[in-house]
Amino acid sequence: MSTSHNPYAPRVKASEAAVEVEKTEEVQESVETAPEPQGVPDGPAAEVLEWVGDDKDRAKQALEAEEAGQQRVGLTKKLKELAE
Repeated sequence: MSTSHNPYAPRVKASEAAVEVEKTEEVQESVETAPEPQGVPDGPAAEVLEWVGDDKDRAKQALEAEEAGQQRVGLTKKLKELAE
């Protein structure tokens, strides 16, 4: 049964349907192009500190990674300060 003959069928204008399709495509594109989340860099201390910035959660992540890995004293001390 065609919806054009059904009085109870929802009526959508062609322009509204086109807008919904465009919105769906935009969301799909943004999901496809979103960067992959990256973990703590394993490079020099300066690179780790740059990645951390002033983010306490990142400081905690970096501290855990540092304590499990290289255990650089200066970096560990700075990360503990930032994590507080």
